[in-house]
Amino acid sequence: MSDDNQDEAGDALSQWSRDTFDKAVHQIIDLGIIDGAFVEARPSWTLPNIVVIGQVREANDSATFTWIICGDLPTDHLGSAAAATPRDAARRFSLKWQLDATRTKDSAVADTLIAKAEELYEIVEDDSLWQ
Repeated sequence: MSDDNQDEAGDALSQWSRDTFDKAVHQIIDLGIIDGAFVEARPSWTLPNIVVIGQVREANDSATFTWIICGDLPTDHLGSAAAATPRDAARRFSLKWQLDATRTKDSAVADTLIAKAEELYEIVEDDSLWQ
């Protein structure tokens, strides 16, 4: 692949990460989980076309933030106290989805949550993805 093609592919993946994360941030704001008046949002870790994990911080609160996960996985959030790193956050999301699956009465939703939790856990356990 030529350098130009590699640059274009890298740009497309960066654009996917930004677009996916922006949509997730807007979902979290629309749900009222954070006040959308003034926020700082930034992706922290990306596995292209699969998952983006990032932080959203309200402008008036520099001490805490909200972890957000999105992509080809459920969009979800956790408080900053739940995890110190993107990998820790991914591990917590995987566990959260397993627990959520046990609480739902809809077996299709439960099956999807379990499958996505297992997929995410495999990503968490792959050291080569986190270096």
